[in-house]
Amino acid sequence: MGALKSALAAWIRNLFSGFMAVLCVALPPVQGHSGESLIVPNTKLRVSVIQWMPTKGVFEPWSALGGEFMVAEDGQVRLPVVGP
Repeated sequence: MGALKSALAAWIRNLFSGFMAVLCVALPPVQGHSGESLIVPNTKLRVSVIQWMPTKGVFEPWSALGGEFMVAEDGQVRLPVVGP
């Protein structure tokens, strides 16, 4: 049981790390001409989450974690499982 728990913890850690890396690359801070962010409240963002499958050598989509999300009035984006 301990090996399964460790494997699951490592899998979740890798998933979260990969998701955050994709999110950081996909959403770099963008500044307008006035210095204000172009991602403002009510901006709709489409997020795709993928997982690397080393045994198959391919990426597979995780549609349950992705989708379209709206930037809240406080400027945060709330994602399932990850949070604000």
